[in-house]
Amino acid sequence: HYTEAYMEAHSAEQLRDHYRAFEGISLDMKAARAILAVEVIRIFEKVAKKAEGEDAKMAAQATVKNLFADLKNQFDLKDLASSILINVGDYLRMNTSAPREALPFYSEVLERKDEQYRLDALNGRGAIYALSPLPGDLEKGLEDFRAVAAETEDKGLKEEALFNIIKILMGKNDHAAADTKAREFLLKKNGFTTN
Repeated sequence: HYTEAYMEAHSAEQLRDHYRAFEGISLDMKAARAILAVEVIRIFEKVAKKAEGEDAKMAAQATVKNLFADLKNQFDLKDLASSILINVGDYLRMNTSAPREALPFYSEVLERKDEQYRLDALNGRGAIYALSPLPGDLEKGLEDFRAVAAETEDKGLKEEALFNIIKILMGKNDHAAADTKAREFLLKKNGFTTN
């Protein structure tokens, strides 16, 4: 909300400078600084979408690319808590035009073997791979969603994972497997077992 209010009277460049020197947010407050950096990326992506003329659009897109590079260079992912890695990864995945930029954030959580955030990281990573046209990425997405569906006790997350498995199978034109998984999904959703 603060970003939107600030943007009513300021430019994207002013927001970037303001957030970099945000009063009360010291250099060691990495989580807050990472979230502010992602907000700046989101605003510059809006600028790029609304830019009139090819030169203005290319300049805004170049700024977005540089901001992503800055984000990766500014923060050693190992310094960020798993919860922040998940939040930044989810934000990049769902609110920017470059969801693959979130992969290192999810991967860092998975390398830590942090059980509290493992399924969130698998779900986020699976969602990114599911967007890919590459068969290898789709297989990775299936693996991630299968792990989430098998391990989670959260009914909503399990249903989301099963639904995503079905979508990927349909995308791969594996209609028989998609049909089987869809029947299993509907049975479980209605409280029945497949046995």
